[in-house]
Formats: sequence, structure tokens, C-alpha cells
Amino acid sequence: MNMKILVMEDDPFIVEALKIHLNKEGYYNLNLTTSKSEALKSIQSDFPDIAILDIREPGDKEAGVNIAKHIKSIESIPIIYISSYPEDKNIAFKTLPDAYILKPNYIGVVNAIELAIFKFYKKDTSNVNENTIFIRDYIFVKKKGTYFKVKKSDILYVKANHGYIDIHTNSNDKYLMSSTMKKFAEQLNDSLFLKVHKSYYINFRQVSAFNSKTVIIGENELPVSKPGYEVLLNLSNRIYT
Repeated sequence: MNMKILVMEDDPFIVEALKIHLNKEGYYNLNLTTSKSEALKSIQSDFPDIAILDIREPGDKEAGVNIAKHIKSIESIPIIYISSYPEDKNIAFKTLPDAYILKPNYIGVVNAIELAIFKFYKKDTSNVNENTIFIRDYIFVKKKGTYFKVKKSDILYVKANHGYIDIHTNSNDKYLMSSTMKKFAEQLNDSLFLKVHKSYYINFRQVSAFNSKTVIIGENELPVSKPGYEVLLNLSNRIYT
């Protein structure tokens, strides 16, 4: 799933320009709003992963700042402010944004997304590498320059691939990550992900059947080693007995 990005900007021409530039970089899951009231409704119905907020709207010089405060009262996410007024940085910096961009620097806004993500999540550097961020129930995987949000429970299995790993999901998406299986498992930190073979970690939530030789996950039949079979049996006994 592509990252959900909230955009609040009262100028429809700027909204369209931002949409074009974000789409060009692979960001398609956009909630485009033109007022504080629209942004509030969007937040309530579909909470974003990152917010790009115009600081001002007609009649309210701190509309974006107030939206940012509202967002942070629910959950902290990366915040990028945009403004046509250089003096707005004094207002913006009071809320410690992850980036502040003067319009109409659209490329700057796009570039700020990646920087904001790393700035926000660098609090725990053990869960951040060049292309992947692990946070709570999700991981953000970088693919062709774009971060995709993957729910841990939606991962079917992970396969070793010559110094890389392939992450397979239940939506038939596949993500290539530069990592070892051991490092990935440590960062994922999920007891329901099991090593069933030297080349496979599987998500036990997605298992439909297994025996001493294979495990069935979705439409995939994967090999199981003898130690892997013991791991599957032990977890099954703990959960179902």
C-alpha cells in the first residue's frame, strides 16, 4: 500500500501541481483538501502517514499549524509545512515540523517527504536502514524511490535472495530489500514470523496447512526443514491447545 499523504492547500492550482509532482514520484494515495474543515474530515475518516500543510488559509493565518496540533493529539506523524510567506517559519517552528518549504518549490516538497520520514523515525536507528523503516505494526519499504506502507500481518513470507530478501504480501506485491534474513527477523520483532527453512521466514497468521515437508500459505507451497517443522508444531500447540 502506497503511503497515505494528506495535502491541505487552499489554492487549487497548487494542489494540482503538487498532485502531478507527487504522482510522478510514485505517490498516488493522496487525500487532497483545500481547507481546514476538509482536512479535519479527511483525518477523521482516513488518518494519514504524512501531512503536507499550507500554514495559511483565507481568514486564518495558522490553519495548517492548528491541523498539525490536531494530528499530533491523535498520533505523531511527519509534518511538512508549505507557505508563500517567509515570516511564517516563526509560527511553524513552534510546532517542530519535519520540514518547512516555501511555495512554489514543488520538487522541494517531494524531496522533503523522504527526509521527513527519516528525521521522524531516526529516534530508533536500529529499525531504520537505507530502504526500509520498521514501526509498530507496519514497515515502510522503498521501491523505485517511493515508500510503500506494508502491514506486517499482510506479509505472507520472506525469501532469501543472494544478499537480499523478497517480501511477498497477500496483495501479490513483492518488495526487494537489502538485508539478511536474521537482520530482518530481528527488526520485525514478531513472534508469529517463523524460520521454517534456511531460505524462508513465514507469517504463521497466513498458514492454511503444513506437514513435515511443506507449508501452504495462500497459493504458495513452501519447503519446510526438520527444525522448521518442529517450530511450526510447537507454535501450533501453544496457540491451539
